[in-house]
Amino acid sequence: MNIDGFKKKDGGDYMKKLLTALVVGAMLLSGCSSNSGDGSSKYDTSVYKDYYIAGTDYETLNYLSTSKAVDLRTITQFVDGLTENNQYGQIVGALAKNWEANEDFTVWTFHLREGVKWVDWEGKEVGEVKADDFVYAAEYILNPKNASNQTVMYSAVKGANDYFDALDEGGTANFSSVGVKALDDYTVEYTMEAPTPYFISITLYAAYCPVSREFVASIAPSGELTSEQLFGTDNKHILYCGPWLFTVDEKDSRREYTKNPTYWDLDNIHFDKVETIAIADQDTAWNYFQQGDISYASVSLTQYEAHKDENYIVQLMPGEYAYQIFLNSDTSYSTDTNAAVKNEAFRLSIRYGWDYEAYAAFQNAMDPASIIASGYVIPGLVTAPNGTDYADLGSLKDYTNKGFLDVDKAQEYKEKAMSELTGVTFPIVINYYVKTGNETAMQTAETIKDFLENNLGTDYIEIAIKEYASSHTQEVLKTKLNGLSISGWGADYADPINILETMKSDGYMNSEFSHFTAEDLGEYDALIEKANAETTDIQKRYELFAEAEAYLLDHAFITPVMQASSANYLRVTTVNEFERPYSQCGTTKTKIKGFTLNNAPVTTADYNKALEEWKTKREKLMTTEGEWVMED
Repeated sequence: MNIDGFKKKDGGDYMKKLLTALVVGAMLLSGCSSNSGDGSSKYDTSVYKDYYIAGTDYETLNYLSTSKAVDLRTITQFVDGLTENNQYGQIVGALAKNWEANEDFTVWTFHLREGVKWVDWEGKEVGEVKADDFVYAAEYILNPKNASNQTVMYSAVKGANDYFDALDEGGTANFSSVGVKALDDYTVEYTMEAPTPYFISITLYAAYCPVSREFVASIAPSGELTSEQLFGTDNKHILYCGPWLFTVDEKDSRREYTKNPTYWDLDNIHFDKVETIAIADQDTAWNYFQQGDISYASVSLTQYEAHKDENYIVQLMPGEYAYQIFLNSDTSYSTDTNAAVKNEAFRLSIRYGWDYEAYAAFQNAMDPASIIASGYVIPGLVTAPNGTDYADLGSLKDYTNKGFLDVDKAQEYKEKAMSELTGVTFPIVINYYVKTGNETAMQTAETIKDFLENNLGTDYIEIAIKEYASSHTQEVLKTKLNGLSISGWGADYADPINILETMKSDGYMNSEFSHFTAEDLGEYDALIEKANAETTDIQKRYELFAEAEAYLLDHAFITPVMQASSANYLRVTTVNEFERPYSQCGTTKTKIKGFTLNNAPVTTADYNKALEEWKTKREKLMTTEGEWVMED
């Protein structure tokens, strides 16, 4: 992204200050390990060695209830859905070998593979995957007693909302009124409320994975927990039809997956097993990688500064999350802060006072400008029928390739806000929370404090860095102690509604972080409803959504800061990265399938060559009409 012309105050070169300060720390951390990329370490190509940061282990394996990425990244290894992504991002058959839709995309019919086995965690066969398993998955999710967070994934299905509401209100309902039917043992049909051409991308989500009705019923109740509530509580309370069996589960320490010998696509599983360990932090990951104990490692800003001249750090492709600044308009700690956040000029002053490049450097020190986000819906998620990327439609194109840092404008909006916020005491205190002991997060927070207070003035704003012990959700968000948060929403399926509805007055992200009311967001709510009602003219649908998103950005209810994934952009790796499943939505993109390993770190040159080859092939495939239908 071109950020030429960004204005900074004299002495406000935060990137230079930050990187200079980190060089010393990087040298201390790197020790004598600068030759770690020479291939001298032995990397086992038959075992994929993964890792996660301690304290971020999965919470449940109930793939029909959870919507948390950390859970779904785990469960996708064990249970397949109707569809999945191949390495180029095409939607291909998984448990469905093929499918078709009627002319107006209101009826979708999936033909299942025959002979796919359900097995337990030890690999013992207990049944066959059949169409009723998909029907029961819908029944489970749409039953309020099961408290699923995935009901929204069935909102397009005929009768689903009415069925859920009837049960939720204490009444009775017959599931036969819902548009999910098993036509026979190997054919499942979904009927929509309205034309839904993007439904095939919805099937990438875990809500469209099967579950055995008989297995759930066989789980013995325990205490006050029912069979349904016990489903997915550990590796023994699920069945497996995916590539891996969860054979070792030592919570927040170590996991081991064993290859499922009955898997329908065994030829695309290239490891004997998967070993996953919990480690302290990203800097520790670097050392584990050097020793051959993990197959890849994200590269922190500190590590990049120590090793940037070596030839094996690679830059990943843009991630699936557009991270935003969320300001809290209903904090529990300051009515002055609440009044300020309700003020549009105040929100815009933060937008123009934010140093986007300095913040992005923590994810991508090699090229921070390239990952600065321009909107809430990421580029490339959907393309309009006229060939225009959604992110370039209407007023949204004004945000594309446009950086916001402009200290002069920040000062103008500061003066406007201070004149409008009569009765408010300045400076406005904005709490920013980091986890205790997370040094990278603390460095990020200090950088934010530095550039916002410098660009806006400590007479106007104070960034108060706070710490939480273990749970950001419970300790900070639930108590409304957050002033400024940075988070993103990854698309579950390929339509703008899935992202944009989260910032409606009753939307998930607004309710979690910002708490703007219907009075604040009434016009935005109406724009979203208008766009979502357009189901036949897709060009018009996308243009209406673009109008709604532009309104959200124009009034700074959110401010895009960075496009990223859950991992840093920079990586050292033995993985042939372009053999992985690729997608910008759904839950199959993290599946450990299809790719192979090298016995030495991949060089930067080899990675870049493979990237160009991948882009060329993907471009050819994505311009072929009907490519999403792939039959055996």
